[in-house]
This record gives sequence, C-alpha cells and structure tokens, in this order.
Amino acid sequence: MKNEFRDRYKIKRNKLHKSQIKDSAVAFKNIFACNFDVSSKNVMLYMPIRNEADPKIIMDYCIKKNCNVYLPCLEGRINIYPCRIRSFGDMSNGKFNIPEPALKEEIAPRELDMVIVPGLTFDLHGNRLGYGKGFYDTFLKELELIKIGLCYEFQIYNENLPCEEYDVRMDYILTEKKLYEVMHAL
Repeated sequence: MKNEFRDRYKIKRNKLHKSQIKDSAVAFKNIFACNFDVSSKNVMLYMPIRNEADPKIIMDYCIKKNCNVYLPCLEGRINIYPCRIRSFGDMSNGKFNIPEPALKEEIAPRELDMVIVPGLTFDLHGNRLGYGKGFYDTFLKELELIKIGLCYEFQIYNENLPCEEYDVRMDYILTEKKLYEVMHAL
C-alpha cells in the first residue's frame, strides 16, 4: 500500500513546472519566517532532488539569523550524519548523487535543534512517506528536536497514511500555503 502512495505522489511531483517550484520556494521562506522565531542554533535541512520542495531559501534565512546549517551526508546502508554547509560552492555528489558538503564538518545529531525533512506525502498527523529506505526514520528515532516536513500543498494527504511502529512523525508540515501543526493523537 505504501508503494502505491509513493508512486502516485512521485508522478504528481514530477509534473511540476520549474516556475511552480521557484514560486513555492519564496512562499516557504515567508511562511517559515512568520511562524518561527528561529532561535535554533543548529538546523539540518536537505538538498532537493526530483522536484522536491526546495529549502534553499530557508537555508539562507537561517544563516542570516546566525544558525549553523547542516545537510545530511549518507554513510553505509541507512546512516545519516549531519555536516555543516558553509558554501554551496563546496558541494560534492554523495550517495544516490545527492549533493552534500565536500568538507565533512560533522555535529553529533543530539546537538541539532531542528530538522527539516523532505517527503513524497504527509498526513496531518505528521506521518510521512519517503522513498522507503528508512534513512530519516533511523536518524530521527532517538532525537528530541523539532521535526518539520517540507512539501507542496498537493502532497498533503487528508486521511491517515499507512504507517509502521518505526515511522517517525513530524511536529509540523510546511507547505507553500501554510504551516500545519500536526495532531499526534490518531
């Protein structure tokens, strides 16, 4: 069942026009800025692939607010470790050709204050479907921090997504139209 959802939302997202992606990026920053007093010192975001919602404008905003910004670097089969990004010019392709900082300036995951996570679809209970590899669920399962799913409004599923006991829920979902505070009780 999860694979059916993944396929459906991959197709929808792949049909996005570049202008929609660009316009949405500005909206993400505006909504994020209005709803968060970014007092977080260490924030992890991601580099977008395959028409994912682009958090680069949020990265710029966080840097202007004197946050340390980290990106996930992949190691082994399912391990993410956060590495600081200082410049988009100092990137290299990592696993799955996902850009990551060339200089691996790591931080202990427990020192992060906030993580902004991509997904194929989210529900309003904070459940998330990614690509099915479990990278983020494994990474986030023991961390006490703010978890924000970033996606386009059409990626919000209005019913409960299928989930497993190991799936990690988000605290918020940010779209180009709204910041949702999720309902954790099912």
